[in-house]
Amino acid sequence: MQNKWQRLEEVAMHNKAKRFIVSPPMSPVDYDDMTEIQKFAVDIGTNENHQILFLCGSAGSRKTATALKICEHFRGRVQATAYTGKAVSLFNGPTIHSMFGWSHQQHNSALTETKPDSKKVTEFRVAHEDIELFVIEEALAVPPAYFALIDEIMTAAFNPKHEMNAKGDIAPFGGKKCFSSEIRHNCHQLEDRQCTTMDAMLATIS
Repeated sequence: MQNKWQRLEEVAMHNKAKRFIVSPPMSPVDYDDMTEIQKFAVDIGTNENHQILFLCGSAGSRKTATALKICEHFRGRVQATAYTGKAVSLFNGPTIHSMFGWSHQQHNSALTETKPDSKKVTEFRVAHEDIELFVIEEALAVPPAYFALIDEIMTAAFNPKHEMNAKGDIAPFGGKKCFSSEIRHNCHQLEDRQCTTMDAMLATIS
């Protein structure tokens, strides 16, 4: 059923008017009622000085409630996506294929256009020019090749001149703020030190 839904989505995704920006629901938990570690996650997630946040926690630890609270801060300036429709349904957002206008074998295509003036990059930039936060739910379910392509397209869209940040690096994802959450037992796959640190600090959220 999931594959059939995604195939139908592909039919519509090439029509720009049918692409949509996420409208996530309000978090069911007020900030004042959150635990200290949940508040810490929200504070980091809304801090513009932290570009990427990866939140880990066990099932039932209110990861989604925490994520939705971060989205509230960026209401009207947030886009959420995931590899499957089920994963992104909690945010009322499009799948990765729909958001980028891809086929299901796009990451294997040598014809993928990632130049700043290409049609798909231009359409993506116009549709998301006011977005400040990108949420990629269940990021570890996304094939690595997709992440490489996402980085290329977002860099072409939002940092086409490859300008360096204060650290002398080209920021990933075009410099846009990105957030993701994942089930605790999947987080052993993370190799990035910053993500591992966040895993350890946020694993006890409840």
